[in-house]
Amino acid sequence: MEVDGTEVTPTITYTFNIDGEHIVKYLLKDMTTLPDYMFSNCELLSAITIPKSITSIERAAFYWCKGLTAVIIPNSVTSIGSSAFQYCQGLTALELGNGLKSIEGSAFFNCRSLKAVTIPNTVTKIGDSAFGSCREITTLELGNGLTNIEDAAFEDCSSLKAVTIPNTVTKIGDYAFSGCGGLTSIKVEEGNTAYDSRENCNALIKTATNILLRGSLNTIIPNTVTKIGDYAFNSHTNLTEIAIPNSVTSIGRAAFSDCTGLAEITIPNLVTEIGDYAFSGCTELSSIISLATTAPTIQNRTFEKVKNGGTLIVPQGCINIYATWMSTDNFYLGKYNWNIQEITE
Repeated sequence: MEVDGTEVTPTITYTFNIDGEHIVKYLLKDMTTLPDYMFSNCELLSAITIPKSITSIERAAFYWCKGLTAVIIPNSVTSIGSSAFQYCQGLTALELGNGLKSIEGSAFFNCRSLKAVTIPNTVTKIGDSAFGSCREITTLELGNGLTNIEDAAFEDCSSLKAVTIPNTVTKIGDYAFSGCGGLTSIKVEEGNTAYDSRENCNALIKTATNILLRGSLNTIIPNTVTKIGDYAFNSHTNLTEIAIPNSVTSIGRAAFSDCTGLAEITIPNLVTEIGDYAFSGCTELSSIISLATTAPTIQNRTFEKVKNGGTLIVPQGCINIYATWMSTDNFYLGKYNWNIQEITE
């Protein structure tokens, strides 16, 4: 094994700490596992060669090694433990070996300098928040052996441009791509029975429920979608317009939150509920047309921080029905000095 360019043989005891002094001791002889917290907080560690004898990298083994710039995981490694490389903020290059099977939760969380990730075909699981807040990742390739993408696995990868979901994937957890505001292309490979991107819609849809889980800047919502899921379009700051089809009956929590370029939206007539924070942070939103003759249920922060002085347009004879929307309490539209008027024929 090499540590910062110094060859360390399996027969000696090597010592290292965050100041580079010989204080904390590790015996490397006959090791097959890099144990929990082995190099945790070694902020001056800049390079390491992982030997082929290693089969697993355990929890937080390289946690907060901020000086580490490149990592090559050999083919012998089958698992990377939770938080193993979390907060390795200088990491720019990552090569994952072809023997790898699982990447556990937060394994590479907030590796904010990482620009590209290729998941080998041997990997079946990417854990919760495994690559969360890796805000410089622009390129992601998912292997065709992948079955599980857990909650928030790629949350807030805001520079990610495109993602293709392999046809082997059977589970995508909540908020897996939430906050990926740079996405322009979302595709699901043909043959996937759990998810689809029907009609080349540039969105991720759960096939059995017709819920749109994640949209992109180029999404055209199909008229078979019944719900826009939680955080489906959040943080798409360059989204300026989106057409919601008449098939939609529900708009989820924070579905369009922080879409700061969105100026107007039309709510179809079958929508019965709009979740909390659904349009929160849409600071340019100044026009809402609701076609529903029964006001959809909203929460007190559904329209938090919309543009001041906007207009809500509702069907004729429905102004009183939308009284809750226009309340001045909490963060309803009345708080932002909105006015209400009827649709003119």
